[in-house]
Amino acid sequence: MHYTNKYNLPPELCESVAYNDYTKGGADYSATELIGPPQIRQLKLRHADEMVEDYSDGIFRLFGQLGHKLLERSSDYEAFHEERLSVEINGCTISGSVDACRRYSDNKMLISDYKFTSKYASQDAKSDWIAQLNIYDYLWHENGFDIDKLQIVAIHRDWSAREHLRGSDYQPVKILSIPKWGHEKTLKYIEERLLIHELAGNMPDEELPPCSPDERWAKPDVWAVMKSEKHKRATKLYDNEEEAQEHADKIGGVVVFRKGESVRCEDYCPVKQFCHQYKAMQNET
Repeated sequence: MHYTNKYNLPPELCESVAYNDYTKGGADYSATELIGPPQIRQLKLRHADEMVEDYSDGIFRLFGQLGHKLLERSSDYEAFHEERLSVEINGCTISGSVDACRRYSDNKMLISDYKFTSKYASQDAKSDWIAQLNIYDYLWHENGFDIDKLQIVAIHRDWSAREHLRGSDYQPVKILSIPKWGHEKTLKYIEERLLIHELAGNMPDEELPPCSPDERWAKPDVWAVMKSEKHKRATKLYDNEEEAQEHADKIGGVVVFRKGESVRCEDYCPVKQFCHQYKAMQNET
């Protein structure tokens, strides 16, 4: 990985962003790798020495790392913090490290995973959050622990005290209960993901399985009804032009087309410069 410093950040901050003590504990896959797109994983492995990131792009990642370090201050003797467990499935070792696992009553245990995210992102539990927590549940079960509850603790990095004072129920922390799949369903999911990732390892870059719309965090094309061209906020969004125009005619407004985008590809993917899918999408625009 090579870094740029286009905003001239101070050296100590740059060093903190670049520092990486993450380890999978010798496993073939971590839980987060397993649920992630095979295309991104393979491109990271193959082009690690060519990847370029600006230090500023790692700031939010650094916030998350700092938050997890602070959690280690907890003196709860009933809790496990950053405990990494592993299991072998179909010849591959899977590992996962939970942020916290604690006994909340007699013989009942709870796994918590902390996400440092936005209010928008924590409206509902994402599908990959659900999968990640259930893989953790499976790992702990296979290592002799029975887990009763799973939860995401979403810490909102964009929380505003002023917004709260205006009457919003928006809180700095939101707890999301995660449904348990059961061990049979989770094992089937893990085996399916392993197969996809293992097959991808033998494919050339241009034939890697494309990232799905969900994996690209894709937003669809929409038609926005505006009171006038001067207004910035839409009255309502539609997925087809006809309904949007009908609404606009009723209120004397205008319709503005907003082309969809793949948010992850554009703003968060570290390997888009090597991705044939991304290049094809760019050529379509």
